[in-house]
Amino acid sequence: MKSGTVRARDLHLRCAIGWLGLSLLLAPSASIVADTPQSPNVSDQSPCGRGQQASDLGCITPPELVKRVQPEMPEKARKERVDGTVILWVLVLKDGTVERVMPLKNSRVGYGYEEAAERAVRQWGYKPAYVGDGPIDYAMTTVIDFQFK
Repeated sequence: MKSGTVRARDLHLRCAIGWLGLSLLLAPSASIVADTPQSPNVSDQSPCGRGQQASDLGCITPPELVKRVQPEMPEKARKERVDGTVILWVLVLKDGTVERVMPLKNSRVGYGYEEAAERAVRQWGYKPAYVGDGPIDYAMTTVIDFQFK
């Protein structure tokens, strides 16, 4: 039996946690699926440097993934050879640890994809996001694809 592959993609909501509030971050958006995330407080014409994002807080350097734990293919999905995708909302703290993980979308409910993705992402480590010289808490989405080859 061939094993499945799991692929993760980080899609930044381009928004720091703080006074902006979670309501802005949790609003459903088609941009999450389109791989071109947008946020009302972020300018498309950035005065910031390469890899940075302009926001109401200033130029934000998003977190950089430095430790990735691969999610395991859930047993039920493996047995039935079913692909799936999970989109997770992730809060990365100033120290680079993952504080919160919330599922936003699951293409195959009942196969264990959400749980497997959450378990793995909670173990990820990041170089924290920065505004200027100071680290900040940062929210983003991560897409986990579970696929059989």
